[in-house]
Amino acid sequence: MQAVVTILYDILDAFSHYIIPASLFAVLATVVMNYLQRFGWKQVIKEWCSKFKNHSVFRARLLFCIYLYFLFDYTLLSRTFIWDNPLQKWMAGWWLGIGSNGKVNYESIENIIFFIPYLSLLYVSFPKLREYSWWKQLKLAFSISFGTSLLIETIQLITRLGAFQLSDLTYNTLGGIMGFLLFCLVNTIKKAVQVKSRKQSSQ
Repeated sequence: MQAVVTILYDILDAFSHYIIPASLFAVLATVVMNYLQRFGWKQVIKEWCSKFKNHSVFRARLLFCIYLYFLFDYTLLSRTFIWDNPLQKWMAGWWLGIGSNGKVNYESIENIIFFIPYLSLLYVSFPKLREYSWWKQLKLAFSISFGTSLLIETIQLITRLGAFQLSDLTYNTLGGIMGFLLFCLVNTIKKAVQVKSRKQSSQ
């Protein structure tokens, strides 16, 4: 009887590791198959290549999707270690510290850095987000960063693939806001250069 329980536990444990990526893959695969069935694979490939070549927003969205996959793979999909109590260190991780291996733990800095490209690429990929006032864009950046981090932390808590930590929520959100501000800075410089270039060409 103990052997049966052990086998069932191992099967369910393995299933829990793959349920999220398998579900995401299933949704994506059905969308792609439906699209191919509707338009034909030759037309789809031709249109994809054309958009990739001629549309910068399309290329930005492709890069955003790649980074989004990396973000979820790093925080969820590639993890195999199971925490016995994901809430055990819910108030830890605020400062740099020495880990059990004697090395400095840079996790707090990494949590900030990981979300900087996420929000920067998001605003490059979806120009409609820029139509709001700057203050509303900032609040939206906060909501998206916090919401994404909360989703990751909650899934880690439910699946026990990571420790639920308030420091992660805080630093991820801070990183997202920094990513938005970085986008604003680059976009402002870009516009200034374009205006200067137009003035010079009109003279």
